[in-house]
Amino acid sequence: MMLLLGFLPFAVFALGDRLFSTFPALVLAACTAAALAARDLLSHKGLKLLDTGAALLFAGLAAYTALSHASWTVLGVRLWTDAGLLVLVVLSIAIGRPFTLAYAKERVPAHVRTKPEFVRTNVRISSAWAAAFAAIVLADAAMLAGLPIALGVLATLAALGGALLYTTRIVRKGHASAPF
Repeated sequence: MMLLLGFLPFAVFALGDRLFSTFPALVLAACTAAALAARDLLSHKGLKLLDTGAALLFAGLAAYTALSHASWTVLGVRLWTDAGLLVLVVLSIAIGRPFTLAYAKERVPAHVRTKPEFVRTNVRISSAWAAAFAAIVLADAAMLAGLPIALGVLATLAALGGALLYTTRIVRKGHASAPF
């Protein structure tokens, strides 16, 4: 469940954009992500890539918006944040520290964390999320190009649902190293 909490800043942005406007929504999302990162630091769990990356992405977009007076659409912000997340997740896999490791380490005993299968399982799970983010980035770009919003939202939900189902399936198979 802690992995899903990492997506809270994105939900806060979507809600904030509906209730206020883009700039306050970006600030609220950045603050939400920073609060999640601070919570982990204060509890000595260490920073998580999803929280830290989201804080940097939303804060960077908020700063750019404030300095440039750029006018964003929700789809424009989604494309930038989703692309940023995709890059972060792919880089985490490339350097051998898949982003799900931080969540999985909180759930398993120390002796499991040292097993090669622990990292391999997290590479597989992180790869599923990378594929989901890639599909979401494509859906975002397609919606910006004119794809009906409903189809793009369905594609996004299908991608997230697929990654979540895959992760849940790994957990049900008894892999204690999964991040839920």
